Amino acid sequence: MAVALAVSLAMMTMERPRQIYWARKFATACLELGQGLLSDLIRASVLSRENRFLRRQNVELALQVQRLREAERENERLRKLLGFKRLSRLPLLPAEVVAYSPDRMRHTVLLDVGSQDKVERDMPVVTAEGLVGRVVEVYPRTCLVLLLTDRSSRVSVVVEDGGRTLAIAEGRGEEVLYANLPLRSPIEGGEEVVSSGMGGIFPKGLRVGKVSKVLGEEMGLLKKVTIEPSAPLEHLEEVFVVLRKGGATR
Repeated sequence: MAVALAVSLAMMTMERPRQIYWARKFATACLELGQGLLSDLIRASVLSRENRFLRRQNVELALQVQRLREAERENERLRKLLGFKRLSRLPLLPAEVVAYSPDRMRHTVLLDVGSQDKVERDMPVVTAEGLVGRVVEVYPRTCLVLLLTDRSSRVSVVVEDGGRTLAIAEGRGEEVLYANLPLRSPIEGGEEVVSSGMGGIFPKGLRVGKVSKVLGEEMGLLKKVTIEPSAPLEHLEEVFVVLRKGGATR
Protein backbone atom coordinates (compact mmCIF):
# COMPACT_ATOMS: atom_id res chain seq x y z
CA MET A 1 0.00 0.00 0.00
CA ALA A 2 2.82 2.40 0.90
CA VAL A 3 4.60 1.55 -2.36
CA ALA A 4 1.48 2.29 -4.41
CA LEU A 5 0.99 5.63 -2.61
CA ALA A 6 4.61 6.64 -3.22
CA VAL A 7 4.32 5.75 -6.91
CA SER A 8 1.09 7.77 -7.22
CA LEU A 9 2.67 10.85 -5.66
CA ALA A 10 5.71 10.55 -7.92
CA MET A 11 3.56 10.25 -11.06
CA MET A 12 1.59 13.37 -10.17
CA THR A 13 4.76 15.44 -10.79
CA MET A 14 5.33 13.93 -14.24
CA GLU A 15 4.06 14.96 -17.64
CA ARG A 16 1.09 13.13 -19.14
CA PRO A 17 3.00 10.80 -21.50
CA ARG A 18 5.45 9.82 -18.78
CA GLN A 19 2.54 9.22 -16.37
CA ILE A 20 0.97 6.79 -18.87
CA TYR A 21 4.33 5.05 -19.43
CA TRP A 22 5.06 4.52 -15.73
CA ALA A 23 1.46 3.59 -14.99
CA ARG A 24 1.73 0.78 -17.56
CA LYS A 25 5.10 -0.29 -16.13
CA PHE A 26 3.69 -0.36 -12.61
CA ALA A 27 0.59 -2.26 -13.69
CA THR A 28 2.70 -4.78 -15.56
CA ALA A 29 4.98 -5.25 -12.55
CA CYS A 30 1.98 -5.72 -10.25
CA LEU A 31 0.47 -8.24 -12.67
CA GLU A 32 3.71 -10.21 -12.91
CA LEU A 33 4.08 -10.14 -9.13
CA GLY A 34 0.50 -11.39 -8.71
CA GLN A 35 1.03 -14.13 -11.25
CA GLY A 36 4.23 -15.16 -9.48
CA LEU A 37 2.50 -15.29 -6.11
CA LEU A 38 -0.41 -17.24 -7.59
CA SER A 39 1.99 -19.69 -9.23
CA ASP A 40 3.83 -20.14 -5.93
CA LEU A 41 0.54 -20.79 -4.11
CA ILE A 42 -0.54 -23.32 -6.74
CA ARG A 43 2.88 -24.98 -6.65
CA ALA A 44 2.79 -25.14 -2.83
CA SER A 45 -0.71 -26.65 -2.92
CA VAL A 46 0.38 -29.27 -5.47
CA LEU A 47 3.48 -30.13 -3.42
CA SER A 48 1.39 -30.40 -0.26
CA ARG A 49 -0.99 -32.85 -1.99
CA GLU A 50 1.94 -34.82 -3.37
CA ASN A 51 3.56 -34.98 0.08
CA ARG A 52 0.32 -36.22 1.64
CA PHE A 53 -0.01 -38.83 -1.09
CA LEU A 54 3.60 -39.98 -0.65
CA ARG A 55 3.24 -40.16 3.14
CA ARG A 56 0.06 -42.21 2.81
CA GLN A 57 1.76 -44.44 0.23
CA ASN A 58 4.75 -44.93 2.55
CA VAL A 59 2.44 -45.93 5.41
CA GLU A 60 0.55 -48.37 3.16
CA LEU A 61 3.82 -49.90 1.90
CA ALA A 62 5.14 -50.23 5.47
CA LEU A 63 1.92 -51.98 6.54
CA GLN A 64 2.14 -54.28 3.51
CA VAL A 65 5.73 -55.18 4.38
CA GLN A 66 4.66 -55.93 7.98
CA ARG A 67 1.82 -58.14 6.74
CA LEU A 68 4.18 -60.01 4.39
CA ARG A 69 6.71 -60.54 7.17
CA GLU A 70 3.99 -61.81 9.52
CA ALA A 71 2.69 -64.14 6.78
CA GLU A 72 6.23 -65.44 6.27
CA ARG A 73 6.66 -66.08 10.00
CA GLU A 74 3.26 -67.79 10.12
CA ASN A 75 4.14 -69.99 7.15
CA GLU A 76 7.39 -71.00 8.87
CA ARG A 77 5.52 -71.92 12.07
CA LEU A 78 2.92 -73.88 10.11
CA ARG A 79 5.63 -75.75 8.18
CA LYS A 80 7.24 -76.77 11.46
CA LEU A 81 3.88 -77.87 12.88
CA LEU A 82 3.04 -79.83 9.73
CA GLY A 83 6.42 -81.53 9.78
CA PHE A 84 6.01 -82.38 13.46
CA LYS A 85 2.52 -83.81 12.88
CA ARG A 86 3.75 -85.98 10.00
CA LEU A 87 6.61 -87.39 12.06
CA SER A 88 4.64 -87.81 15.27
CA ARG A 89 2.84 -91.06 16.01
CA LEU A 90 0.54 -89.29 18.45
CA PRO A 91 -3.08 -88.40 17.53
CA LEU A 92 -2.82 -84.60 17.30
CA LEU A 93 -5.55 -81.97 17.13
CA PRO A 94 -4.37 -78.57 15.81
CA ALA A 95 -5.54 -75.53 17.75
CA GLU A 96 -4.94 -71.80 17.96
CA VAL A 97 -4.34 -69.72 21.06
CA VAL A 98 -7.13 -67.16 21.36
CA ALA A 99 -6.24 -65.62 24.73
CA TYR A 100 -3.61 -65.49 27.47
CA SER A 101 -4.61 -65.26 31.11
CA PRO A 102 -4.72 -61.62 32.28
CA ASP A 103 -3.75 -62.83 35.75
CA ARG A 104 0.03 -62.76 36.04
CA MET A 105 -0.13 -65.26 38.89
CA ARG A 106 -1.62 -67.88 36.57
CA HIS A 107 0.13 -69.10 33.44
CA THR A 108 -2.73 -70.29 31.21
CA VAL A 109 -3.91 -69.93 27.61
CA LEU A 110 -7.30 -70.43 25.97
CA LEU A 111 -7.53 -72.58 22.83
CA ASP A 112 -10.20 -72.58 20.11
CA VAL A 113 -11.04 -76.29 20.54
CA GLY A 114 -13.23 -77.97 23.13
CA SER A 115 -15.45 -80.92 23.98
CA GLN A 116 -17.03 -80.79 20.51
CA ASP A 117 -13.57 -81.66 19.17
CA LYS A 118 -13.22 -84.51 21.72
CA VAL A 119 -10.87 -82.54 23.96
CA GLU A 120 -10.79 -83.75 27.58
CA ARG A 121 -9.17 -82.72 30.82
CA ASP A 122 -5.48 -83.58 31.34
CA MET A 123 -4.77 -83.95 27.64
CA PRO A 124 -1.20 -82.79 26.88
CA VAL A 125 -0.60 -79.74 24.68
CA VAL A 126 2.54 -79.50 22.53
CA THR A 127 4.23 -77.54 19.77
CA ALA A 128 6.89 -78.62 17.29
CA GLU A 129 9.46 -77.29 19.79
CA GLY A 130 8.23 -79.24 22.80
CA LEU A 131 5.76 -79.67 25.64
CA VAL A 132 3.46 -76.74 26.51
CA GLY A 133 1.23 -77.99 29.32
CA ARG A 134 -2.07 -79.77 29.86
CA VAL A 135 -5.78 -79.09 29.51
CA VAL A 136 -7.38 -78.21 32.86
CA GLU A 137 -10.83 -76.93 31.85
CA VAL A 138 -12.96 -77.92 28.87
CA TYR A 139 -15.91 -76.06 27.32
CA PRO A 140 -17.92 -76.92 24.19
CA ARG A 141 -15.79 -74.84 21.80
CA THR A 142 -12.74 -73.84 23.88
CA CYS A 143 -10.43 -75.20 26.53
CA LEU A 144 -8.06 -73.79 29.14
CA VAL A 145 -4.43 -74.97 29.18
CA LEU A 146 -2.17 -74.83 32.22
CA LEU A 147 1.36 -73.99 31.07
CA LEU A 148 4.45 -75.74 32.43
CA THR A 149 5.57 -72.53 34.14
CA ASP A 150 2.44 -72.17 36.29
CA ARG A 151 2.94 -72.56 40.03
CA SER A 152 0.68 -75.60 40.14
CA SER A 153 2.34 -77.39 37.20
CA ARG A 154 4.41 -80.56 37.72
CA VAL A 155 5.87 -82.95 35.16
CA SER A 156 8.01 -86.04 35.63
CA VAL A 157 11.15 -85.69 33.49
CA VAL A 158 14.36 -87.43 32.51
CA VAL A 159 17.55 -85.34 32.46
CA GLU A 160 19.98 -86.50 29.79
CA ASP A 161 23.04 -86.13 32.04
CA GLY A 162 24.62 -89.42 31.07
CA GLY A 163 22.69 -91.35 33.68
CA ARG A 164 19.14 -90.42 32.59
CA THR A 165 18.31 -88.97 35.98
CA LEU A 166 14.64 -88.83 36.97
CA ALA A 167 13.28 -85.63 38.45
CA ILE A 168 10.15 -83.52 38.86
CA ALA A 169 10.15 -80.24 36.93
CA GLU A 170 7.87 -77.70 38.52
CA GLY A 171 6.71 -74.22 37.61
CA ARG A 172 7.00 -71.28 39.97
CA GLY A 173 5.30 -68.59 37.97
CA GLU A 174 8.55 -67.61 36.26
CA GLU A 175 9.97 -68.10 32.76
CA VAL A 176 11.89 -71.23 33.80
CA LEU A 177 11.15 -74.52 35.53
CA TYR A 178 12.92 -75.82 38.63
CA ALA A 179 14.07 -79.35 39.46
CA ASN A 180 16.11 -81.07 42.18
CA LEU A 181 18.65 -83.69 41.12
CA PRO A 182 20.74 -86.13 43.18
CA LEU A 183 24.16 -84.87 44.21
CA ARG A 184 25.81 -87.62 42.15
CA SER A 185 24.30 -86.24 38.94
CA PRO A 186 27.15 -84.93 36.72
CA ILE A 187 24.98 -82.03 35.62
CA GLU A 188 26.79 -79.04 34.10
CA GLY A 189 24.15 -77.15 32.15
CA GLY A 190 22.83 -77.49 28.60
CA GLU A 191 21.52 -81.05 29.08
CA GLU A 192 18.27 -82.00 27.33
CA VAL A 193 15.21 -82.65 29.49
CA VAL A 194 12.34 -84.83 28.24
CA SER A 195 9.13 -86.17 29.74
CA SER A 196 9.53 -89.54 31.48
CA GLY A 197 6.02 -90.83 30.74
CA MET A 198 5.38 -91.45 34.43
CA GLY A 199 2.19 -90.10 35.97
CA GLY A 200 -0.08 -91.10 33.12
CA ILE A 201 -0.60 -87.61 31.62
CA PHE A 202 2.38 -86.72 29.45
CA PRO A 203 3.67 -89.25 26.88
CA LYS A 204 7.27 -90.36 27.18
CA GLY A 205 10.01 -88.59 25.27
CA LEU A 206 8.45 -85.15 24.70
CA ARG A 207 10.98 -82.34 24.84
CA VAL A 208 10.56 -80.20 27.94
CA GLY A 209 13.64 -78.00 27.74
CA LYS A 210 17.31 -77.66 28.59
CA VAL A 211 19.10 -77.20 31.88
CA SER A 212 20.00 -73.52 31.92
CA LYS A 213 21.63 -73.14 35.35
CA VAL A 214 22.95 -75.27 38.19
CA LEU A 215 22.08 -73.28 41.29
CA GLY A 216 23.85 -75.41 43.88
CA GLU A 217 23.02 -77.87 46.61
CA GLU A 218 19.68 -78.04 48.38
CA MET A 219 20.24 -78.86 52.09
CA GLY A 220 23.32 -80.90 51.19
CA LEU A 221 21.22 -83.62 49.58
CA LEU A 222 20.17 -82.41 46.12
CA LYS A 223 21.27 -80.13 43.31
CA LYS A 224 18.81 -77.48 42.25
CA VAL A 225 18.70 -76.58 38.55
CA THR A 226 16.62 -74.37 36.30
CA ILE A 227 15.20 -75.60 33.00
CA GLU A 228 14.47 -73.32 30.07
CA PRO A 229 11.34 -74.60 28.28
CA SER A 230 11.76 -75.69 24.66
CA ALA A 231 8.34 -74.35 23.61
CA PRO A 232 7.92 -70.55 23.36
CA LEU A 233 5.41 -70.37 26.20
CA GLU A 234 5.18 -66.58 26.16
CA HIS A 235 4.57 -66.36 22.40
CA LEU A 236 2.28 -69.28 21.59
CA GLU A 237 0.02 -69.03 18.55
CA GLU A 238 -0.53 -72.51 17.09
CA VAL A 239 -0.36 -75.72 19.17
CA PHE A 240 -1.49 -79.36 19.17
CA VAL A 241 -3.68 -81.11 21.70
CA VAL A 242 -2.60 -84.74 22.11
CA LEU A 243 -5.81 -86.75 21.88
CA ARG A 244 -6.36 -90.16 23.31
CA LYS A 245 -6.10 -93.03 20.87
CA GLY A 246 -9.00 -93.03 18.42
CA GLY A 247 -9.69 -89.32 18.88
CA ALA A 248 -10.77 -87.27 15.89
CA THR A 249 -8.38 -84.81 14.23
CA ARG A 250 -9.08 -81.75 12.12
